[in-house]
Amino acid sequence: LDLLTNVADDRAVIIASHDEAVLDRADSVLRLHDGRLQSQSAHPHREIPHES
Repeated sequence: LDLLTNVADDRAVIIASHDEAVLDRADSVLRLHDGRLQSQSAHPHREIPHES
């Protein structure tokens, strides 16, 4: 998961998981139930350094 986080910088990555530890590391979580969107939430898991 650390490797995926490192290579995902500035890229969209979609992960399907039932593991809360994985979901906690996501920037955004979409929850589906019976194939329909149930909820959407933002999870800023880390500060992103800004270039000056």
